[in-house]
Amino acid sequence: MANDQSNPITQYIKSNGYEEHSWANEDAKEYISTVTLPGLAITLFCVNTMPIYELLSNCAVTASLYFITWNKAYALFPYKIPVKSECYLLQPMDNPILSWLRFFQSIGLTINTFSWVQHRTTLRTEVDGDTMELLSLGQAEHDVRELARYRRIGDKHTWMVNMDTRGLQVPDTPDAVLESTTFRLVIQSDGEEDSEKVSRYSISCDDSLKHSVLKYRYVTINDFDEHQDRKESYYSARLSALWDRLNETTQLQLSPIPKKDRPAQYIAVLNNTWLASEIKGGFELPSTSKFYDDEVIAFLAIKSNRWV
Repeated sequence: MANDQSNPITQYIKSNGYEEHSWANEDAKEYISTVTLPGLAITLFCVNTMPIYELLSNCAVTASLYFITWNKAYALFPYKIPVKSECYLLQPMDNPILSWLRFFQSIGLTINTFSWVQHRTTLRTEVDGDTMELLSLGQAEHDVRELARYRRIGDKHTWMVNMDTRGLQVPDTPDAVLESTTFRLVIQSDGEEDSEKVSRYSISCDDSLKHSVLKYRYVTINDFDEHQDRKESYYSARLSALWDRLNETTQLQLSPIPKKDRPAQYIAVLNNTWLASEIKGGFELPSTSKFYDDEVIAFLAIKSNRWV
């Protein structure tokens, strides 16, 4: 949920036996229940960003990628966990993570660094000047296909269960915003960070698609390819095109605003269009302004050959 102390939900949490605890991330607040139940401890996190971005960025292992919204339950890797009883490490092996590792091992899950065959499998090749993923591998490399593919929440590899919503108010944010979220697992190799001692996967995602001409914020793959002389991947090029369109549209929407009502960043945005995503909430658009969420959702829904 949003990290807002004036939020009625935040006040409700505090009034029902939760105490606020310090949290290393300035964008998040942690609330721990003061009501003790046998074998149960409830912790709530309030965040300033998209909750799905916080989950994807900070979950310890792939087994943590289960979540519930107001109307659905989602499992992002349903085959690996309940069927094969295994999961993959997503964070450095420091003290906070070790308690999670002990918990998942205690319930019978095998924790892996990353797929055994991925060490010996070349995943990239050059096709028409573009870096492409080799995901059409043989059955022996099924794990690589499953883990390295580009993913979208709600895709055919997601297990979704509809919840009973009788008596609930439909929220303003449509399901399509969450289900436009794209991500992928990439290898965080030993030595990429000084503290890393064990190679592992990390989740590639970014939450900066948040322009003023959008009602909602979107999470997309952070797909800048560090291989092949740092050439853009196909998906990265498509996202860059989307950013350009939104930056230009933001400038267009700002221009008719009377000078006295323009945001302080107006000149900076004219000189550097990449700042267009950083000024949301700092001013009011004219009532006649159009929002482009439908176009963005449709754009993000376009599949490429990387979704397999």
